[in-house]
Amino acid sequence: SLASAIRAAADRGLFVHLRIGPYDCAEYNYGGIPEWLSLHKPKLEMRRPNREWLEVMKVFVTNAVTYITDQKLWAHQGGNIIMAQIENELGADGDFESPENRLLVDDKGNFVDPSDAGPKRKGLRHATI
Repeated sequence: SLASAIRAAADRGLFVHLRIGPYDCAEYNYGGIPEWLSLHKPKLEMRRPNREWLEVMKVFVTNAVTYITDQKLWAHQGGNIIMAQIENELGADGDFESPENRLLVDDKGNFVDPSDAGPKRKGLRHATI
């Protein structure tokens, strides 16, 4: 299991930088994301700031963080995970500057449609930042 592998690293005096994913690059097709996913969710634009992808990511990341927390593997809990990273190549191609790819979130993390946000609604930030 993941927890066993992380504990084995700790037993050897190693710290862990956890790549949560689900996109892990490593030169795999789709970065390790199952190719069938786009067939089951045709509106899903993987690794783009669209509502469906961000909802799927929220569930995935929440489950991963909960698992690690329950296993007490974070450094602040006495574990050896000193850093966790979700994505390292997002936004390199400039897609996020286009208005159709812009989503906003409020201070509670809820999505706000940019057309409903008004010109300068306080407390909103880009979903990808």
